[in-house]
Amino acid sequence: MFVLFITCTMRTILRAFCTIALAVLATSALAQSCKYPSSVAGTFGDADAVAAPGLPSTPVIAIPVDGSIDSELIASVVKAGGVPVCVPSNLKDFNMYRDLAASFDGFVLTTSFIKAMDAQAASPEKGGSALLLIKAVSDRNVPVFGKSELLKSINAGVKHIDDSFSSIDELVAKSTTYKRAKALMQRIFTLDSHNDLACEYSDGASIGKRFTNQVSVQKMTEGYLDATFAVAYLHQGSNDAAATAKAVVKCGDIITQIENDVKSVGDFCGIARTEAEARALKVQGKKVVFIGIENAYGIGTDISNVRRYRDRGVTYMTLCHTGDNAVCHTSAAKSPNNHLGLTEFGKQVVAEMNACGMLIDLSHTSEKTFWDVCAISKAPVVCTHSGAKALYGHDRNITDAQLRELKRIGGVCQVYFVDAFMRKDRANASINEMIQHILHCIDVAGIDCVGIGCDFDGGGGGKGINGMNDAINVTVRLMEAGLSDSDLEKLWGGNFLRALGEAQKIASK
Repeated sequence: MFVLFITCTMRTILRAFCTIALAVLATSALAQSCKYPSSVAGTFGDADAVAAPGLPSTPVIAIPVDGSIDSELIASVVKAGGVPVCVPSNLKDFNMYRDLAASFDGFVLTTSFIKAMDAQAASPEKGGSALLLIKAVSDRNVPVFGKSELLKSINAGVKHIDDSFSSIDELVAKSTTYKRAKALMQRIFTLDSHNDLACEYSDGASIGKRFTNQVSVQKMTEGYLDATFAVAYLHQGSNDAAATAKAVVKCGDIITQIENDVKSVGDFCGIARTEAEARALKVQGKKVVFIGIENAYGIGTDISNVRRYRDRGVTYMTLCHTGDNAVCHTSAAKSPNNHLGLTEFGKQVVAEMNACGMLIDLSHTSEKTFWDVCAISKAPVVCTHSGAKALYGHDRNITDAQLRELKRIGGVCQVYFVDAFMRKDRANASINEMIQHILHCIDVAGIDCVGIGCDFDGGGGGKGINGMNDAINVTVRLMEAGLSDSDLEKLWGGNFLRALGEAQKIASK
């Protein structure tokens, strides 16, 4: 017994000694691994001493080269505070340029590159590596220094704004903001609350195809947008029983189309119903699609359809579109009843949406409908794609009084960009008007009650903000207007997700 005790004790001591010895050796090895070779110790030590925490803020300025390198240009970029990176302009693989462009914060049009672009545009059948590179740069809205008639034509075609920089210093200053905007949008959760991509399915559009549709996984990636709401839009037809029944069937069919479209590129995006599900998809590296219904015409006159659609993943429903339905009356100026509000059935729909956690969208509704809903809803309401009537008195915009009411009840106004709704001379509307509407809504309702819902593929889009890849431009402009990172996090989805979460929480009680 005594011998056994001694043996066990010795084993315990030996084990402890080995553990300590290994820890000492590990610490020693770690310490040794941090000792730089004498030949580089001075340089490496100096670099460690000046290494700042956080992401580097110095913008990367790409310079296309195909042969000789312009040392003076490189020196001017360094002097302006940028990091010059020489990029081969003769690659034939667009995907290589697409990936490279993600690291650019600015781009310089050299004389030789402009000549190459022009030559390739004149003989497109021969292929064009320079054209592929400038497309990758344009897709991501990278600030560009230099004048080119071809690029001017490209920008006009895709409705980009021609930023004119008089010097490399101005380019680097813009690129610094662009870099900050990219870093922020990758860090926070970004969301656009309304798109009508499903309306384009009949023309072959898909969330997995880039091309001319404004909404796609590719464009979301380029614009640093995490999530979007795909809506099942129902054109308002007759309110008789037969037409209404067809609308209900069509609504279900469109939801199925959205589901199948997302599933077709399931490696890159997925459907979410809650904020937690959406954030989990972002962690997986996927884009997020929420489902909405635009026009309660899609539920007909059967209240059970509200819960049925909720069970299919619908998270919000717009109560009407540009016509009256069984639920409420529209804001459309052409409607003779746009002074009327919720119907008796509409009041039941509001109660049922509250009960099952479906967010109520009041875009398109008459002002009377807006006030009727706000008076009885137990959950916050939203306007998923609207603007400020104080800036332009279109019937699709909402008044300052409505904005203040949204603030009172914890709702949110998601600002769109539809040129016809932003100013009288729509031909001159641009991202500048969208920014003005956003800032006005913030001034009236506060930063906690405003967001972004562009209405892409449903009439939205224009100069400076014509697709989801242009979302980065909104961030850059708002940063230049003085909004903080915290403000932008709220605008780019924080406020909307808070309202959605509260609506879902109320339903769970």
